[in-house]
Amino acid sequence: MLKLKAKDQLEYYPQGLGYNCDYEFPFLHTHDYWEFDYVQYDMEHVINGKTVHVYPNSLLIIKPTDEHLTRALPSKYNPNNAPTYLNVKVTQEKLHSLLDAIDPALYGLLEKAAPVTKQINDDSSVQILSGFLASLLWKSDAEAHYAMLKTAVFLIVGLCYSEIYHQREMGTPPPDEVADIIWKINSKKYLNCPISEITSGYNYSYMQLTRMFRKATGMTMQDYFLHVKLKYAAEQLRLTNRLTLDISNDIGISSLSHFNHIFKQRYGVTPGKYRKELNRRD
Repeated sequence: MLKLKAKDQLEYYPQGLGYNCDYEFPFLHTHDYWEFDYVQYDMEHVINGKTVHVYPNSLLIIKPTDEHLTRALPSKYNPNNAPTYLNVKVTQEKLHSLLDAIDPALYGLLEKAAPVTKQINDDSSVQILSGFLASLLWKSDAEAHYAMLKTAVFLIVGLCYSEIYHQREMGTPPPDEVADIIWKINSKKYLNCPISEITSGYNYSYMQLTRMFRKATGMTMQDYFLHVKLKYAAEQLRLTNRLTLDISNDIGISSLSHFNHIFKQRYGVTPGKYRKELNRRD
C-alpha cells in the first residue's frame, strides 16, 4: 500500500497546502495529511475496507490514518473523463492553525467525525467549488491558488458543520419528543404528511420543537424530512418501475416539476435520468 508524504505531495508544502484535480486515484493509500474533496461526478470510494458510491456534488473529509482509493464511474455527463473531483491536501499542523481560529475544539471534533461524506444541494457552494476546480486546472497563479485552497477547506468544514459538531451531542440522547418526531419522519406512514401534522400534539410549540430538534440533530426538521423523502424516492426509482409522479405523490409532492427540481439538487440529475443511468449500468 502506498504511503504518501506531505513533503512529496503538497505543491505549497512550506504553507502546508496542496491539491489534485483528478479523474481517479485507484491505488489504495494512506498519507500523513488531511484531504478535503469536492466530487463533481459519480465516483466509487473505497475507504477503510468499505465501498461507497459517491454522488455528484458531494464532499469528503479524509483524515491521515484513513486507507482509501477512488475510482471514477462511467457517466454520460462526463464522457471525456474530465477531472472528477477537487482534492485539497492539508498538513495536520496547517489544519490546526486554520481551525483554531474558528474554534479551539474543532480539530478534535473533526478527528472524531472523519471520515465524512456529505452530498450538498447548495447551488452557490457548488458554483464556488466547481469554479475552484476549473481555476486550479487551467491557471497558474500561486497566490490565487493558496487563497482558493484555504477557502475550500473553510467552506467544506462549514458545509459539514452538523456532521462534525454532532459529536458533541453523541453522549446525550435526544429528548423524547425529538426521538418521537424522528421516528415519525422515518416512518412511511407519515411520508406525505405536512410537518405541522407530525409535530402536533406535543406540549411544546412548533418553534420550541424546531429548536430542540436542531440542537439534538444539527439539522432543521424540514431539511431532515426532505432528506428522508428523497432517499425514499431514490430507492423507489432504483428498485421499482413505478411512475415518477406516483413516487412524488408518495412523499407529498404533487408538482412533478418541483419534485424534479429538488431531486436534481440532491442527486445532480432528474429522476428520469437517475433511473436511466442506473439501468444503463446494469
